[in-house]
Amino acid sequence: MTAYRQRVQLMLPGDRLEDLSFPLMVKPYSEGTSIGISQKSKVHSIAELDEAVNKVHTQFNEAALVEEFLPGNEYTIGLIGNYVLPILEIDFAKIPGQPHVRDPHVKDIENPYISHLTWTEKARSYAKIAIEAHEALEVRDYNRMDFRERGGQLYFLEANVIPGVHPTEADLTNMCRHANIAHNDMIALIVYTAVQRLSPLYSERLTGRTELLEELANLAISKAAKAGTINHRGRTYTLLGNQTGAQIS
Repeated sequence: MTAYRQRVQLMLPGDRLEDLSFPLMVKPYSEGTSIGISQKSKVHSIAELDEAVNKVHTQFNEAALVEEFLPGNEYTIGLIGNYVLPILEIDFAKIPGQPHVRDPHVKDIENPYISHLTWTEKARSYAKIAIEAHEALEVRDYNRMDFRERGGQLYFLEANVIPGVHPTEADLTNMCRHANIAHNDMIALIVYTAVQRLSPLYSERLTGRTELLEELANLAISKAAKAGTINHRGRTYTLLGNQTGAQIS
């Protein structure tokens, strides 16, 4: 399976819409954690589009990212180092009010309605796409990427290169919890992943000072459920979760 990126356009107040089809999604270009997003971010006309673009520019002094809106379930896929965390599926039809997007209010109430994919071949194909995107974007240490599915095709929405790590509410924490990794262990694993990357550059500072961190990270992984591996360009990624599976390349 190949992931597609829907057509997008950066817009400032007064810009004309190019070759994009309504409905559209309008959000700030440089914000994160759903900042600047609401249910009104989905627009259906030029008037609504102009209003949304002006609002983004007024509030954040930046361009609005305008993209064709994709209906359907949303999938968020997290990685820490060489580990792929259980995939979260957000079915908007199950959330009260049937929202269109994950705005801050929806994120406050959605946890009971989020499910985890089992490691079927379909889920593994999603994980492989996420790995390819992660490496293509040259993201370091950890990452969480959002996708939507339409007509059996997976579409890449965005990469959250510094995803939230709230001890109870963050998607990454939810994924780790499902893989039997506690929040403290998740933080240790993220830090150790960064230390491994930086060690060759700062060997004098780090040599002999990271043994406890390494022990904590290894202990966390030893307790996590594992479901096979995926190889990509000579690098092996381990799928974390409760299902077992064979290696795919």
